[in-house]
Amino acid sequence: MQDNKISVILPIKSLENFKANLLDALRNQTFNSFELIIVDASKDGLNRNEINLDGFEKIKWVFSKNAFPGKARNAGIREASCEIIALLDSMTVPKSTWLENGFKALSNQKAEFVFGKCIGVSESYFSRVVKALTYGCLSFRSLPGSIFNLKALNKIGIQVENVRAGEDIEWIQRIEYLGIKSMQPSDQNIYYYGFPSSVFKLIRKWNEYSIANAKLNILTFQKVLYFYFISILALYFLYSWNYIFTQGQWDESSSFIPNLNTIAWSFLFGLYFFSRSILLPLRKGETFGFVLPFNWIVIGLIGLVMDIVKVPGRVYGLLRIIGIKIK
Repeated sequence: MQDNKISVILPIKSLENFKANLLDALRNQTFNSFELIIVDASKDGLNRNEINLDGFEKIKWVFSKNAFPGKARNAGIREASCEIIALLDSMTVPKSTWLENGFKALSNQKAEFVFGKCIGVSESYFSRVVKALTYGCLSFRSLPGSIFNLKALNKIGIQVENVRAGEDIEWIQRIEYLGIKSMQPSDQNIYYYGFPSSVFKLIRKWNEYSIANAKLNILTFQKVLYFYFISILALYFLYSWNYIFTQGQWDESSSFIPNLNTIAWSFLFGLYFFSRSILLPLRKGETFGFVLPFNWIVIGLIGLVMDIVKVPGRVYGLLRIIGIKIK
């Protein structure tokens, strides 16, 4: 084997979510001139004997106690001995041509940074419902699966280390803001297996992620703030309709609308449920056969749970914006 040219960074938080076929996919890479850096981000240290590392010529094991994703990736990058860095996580599995195509793109100077092009994989009925509500059947740009050189890394800087989630979004936004020469493969090259398998896991994940994202995505929450402001004005108008347009005459006026609030709220909820359970999944590439005739009800209910669970994070984000403006 020739000298290694790529350092593959693989953080592992727990073996519960670790995909065993991930290592098989790395063994089967058409480009095999790489070192594997496993970052143990667990609390007490993983049992290495439970991970089959046969077939890899160069492996580094880095312990970064209880590290969030950004901190774990940074720890792995610091141990890298190659000029090119490739990122994975424990719930993603690359295609066999992943490293080869990324290396060619960087070598031909088509880009300094090649993003991963990912598609979600569901392993149960519930995870497929969650997939339909999030990524659907469409490929999406991802940080896991990305390959870049040290020149780009020196411009971008390290990832945010003190948040549980959202550090990938912030890093991607930084790449775009700095004008790093980047590209995304034309074909999907990474599979994602990280969809929650139960309602409890979904609630926990979405609650934690919404609070973590509130610390980073300031502009997103500004948009949410404006949306809430407009919504409050619209609801005030609805509540005041009968008073304004009947000039205080209420049901004595022909402009009076009985049960207006009930009608308005029912319409808004119906529109929300239709969009969440049918329209959005279909737009994300989910099939009619899965959404209809009855699964849309389950999809809509789980979507409602997801949106309710995100409320604490949204409120926290709004409070942060207000605090920043007050200062």
